Amino acid sequence: YGMCEMCEEDIGFQRLKVKPHARYCIVCREIIEKSAKNK
Repeated sequence: YGMCEMCEEDIGFQRLKVKPHARYCIVCREIIEKSAKNK
């Protein structure tokens, strides 16, 4: 909990506050979303 599944960095407190079940930090989430759009 609180660790990004992709880069293993801490997920920021503000992100966890908004989305407690977040699996990825905001940087990795953006990478995933961009790669999904390109498919």
